[in-house]
Parts: sequence; C-alpha cells; structure tokens
Amino acid sequence: LEMHLVHRQSRYASVEQASSHKAGIAVLAVLFHVDEHPNEAIQLILNSTSPIKAKVDERQPLRAPLHLNDLLPKDRTVYFRYEGSLTTPVCAESVVWTVFPESLPISLGQVQDFMTIHDADNRELLANYRPVQPLNTRVLVLVSDTEVEASGARRIASGMFAAVLLSLAISLF
Repeated sequence: LEMHLVHRQSRYASVEQASSHKAGIAVLAVLFHVDEHPNEAIQLILNSTSPIKAKVDERQPLRAPLHLNDLLPKDRTVYFRYEGSLTTPVCAESVVWTVFPESLPISLGQVQDFMTIHDADNRELLANYRPVQPLNTRVLVLVSDTEVEASGARRIASGMFAAVLLSLAISLF
C-alpha cells in the first residue's frame, strides 16, 4: 500500500491550477507494510471515510484531529527526490516527488477496508495505479544526512538506489 500526501504551491488556488506549472505540486509518498497491529492514524481516516466509500469524489471531515507527523515515517532524513508527474489523468509533469523508503505498519484488516472503496461509478476500485514510467532524463536523488547502513529499512534504501543506478546504466547503453 502506498499513500500520497498531495500539496500545492500556495500561489495557486487549486491542485488543478498548480498542475499546469512546473513544480506546482509536491507529493510525499509513504509506503506501508502489513503488521499485526492497526495503524492509529490510518484508522482515524478509515473511520471518517465510511460515509463516502461508495462516492469517492465527496469530501468528508475527519472525526478527530489528525497530525501529519503520524502519517510520516519517524526517519525523515532519508528520502528519494525527483521531478515527475501526477499518477492520475492528466498525468501533468508538475510534481516534485519525495518518497520515503522507511515503511509504516498497517494491519491486514485496514488494507482490506481500503479494498472496499468504490469508484465514482460504484465499481470496485481496481488497478488504481499508474505503471512505472521510464526515467527518461529525470534525475533521482537519494537524500540522507547519515551513511546508509546495510540493515533494516536502510537496506531497502540502498537496494532501491542500487536498482535505480542499474536501471540508469542499462538505459544509457
């Protein structure tokens, strides 16, 4: 499971307007792994979305305060950064992506709750992702204020970085 926290530059009135400008949008991408314990911040979101599960485009206020820090990994000093596009149509090339390699826990039940959400036509929300796009001339940067270790989540960062370098090397030749 992957969550995108989408932000727009304040000079633009909406995400739609920001999407027509280079770096008009910033997305924080957070990855999740299944754990035996539910994620409290995610549960707050799920509790608040039950009235809109059949109507994706409707807005619903959260029933309790939600702190952004609760939706981000503890270690925010290691991340990948690149300029890319929106993952939904119109797929505008206007996004500065920040992807955290450290994943957050989520219970299997919570993953299943997300699977009950329907699209605007009341169909099961399937394949709600965009395939990985070619890197083309984009630069992918690993930002870290510490040396990347070869254990735990840091091993993932190292592995992802190595895979990107390999991908770059292959595409250059």
